[in-house]
Amino acid sequence: MDRVKGYLRDITDLAIGLIALGVAVNIAFGAGAFVPDVIGNITSIISALAAEQLVGLVTLVILASLLSK
Repeated sequence: MDRVKGYLRDITDLAIGLIALGVAVNIAFGAGAFVPDVIGNITSIISALAAEQLVGLVTLVILASLLSK
């Protein structure tokens, strides 16, 4: 079980790093230069979650706990 948790933690860390890289490239070169519109995609996801207040709050707490590690 610890091995699976380790794999999931590594995959999560990789995904967070790729998202951060995508945001940085998007800011530096604009949307569609090398990656799709990462900032626009994140904004649309957050907007969709904000429509469902409780779900958005729970998701925000989960994301904050993932990023604080």
